[in-house]
Amino acid sequence: MTAEELRTLFRDYAGPTKARRFALQLRADKQSESSLSYRQRRADLRFWQKQLWDQFSQQYAGVPQDLGPIQDALLWCDVHHLPLEDGQAIPGNGFLSFGPVREEQFPFGQGFWTIVCPACVAACRQWIFDSR
Repeated sequence: MTAEELRTLFRDYAGPTKARRFALQLRADKQSESSLSYRQRRADLRFWQKQLWDQFSQQYAGVPQDLGPIQDALLWCDVHHLPLEDGQAIPGNGFLSFGPVREEQFPFGQGFWTIVCPACVAACRQWIFDSR
């Protein structure tokens, strides 16, 4: 099963909101790994993710169970259809109206993240420029 097939199946199974929440948590855990010792790093999904993934994997044969392939497939921007990569998000603390716009246009481009969607970062930068 390819990463694209896995993403599509999981998004169809979990729905877009849960699938994005799942990806956001994967990103948060992966980013925090860089500041942790080897023993402290997460080797598995969080409890709620594990429950959802187990239910999903019972429906589809060939779904990976190791964290690495799951991250490879699901660390993905569902808005711009691009993989998340190392980079720097736009902090943007001064923009209180980010909330709904961020969810729709740049969910992986704003905040204090180093794993981002480059198109989300560009869209966020453009939104800030257009909002001045």
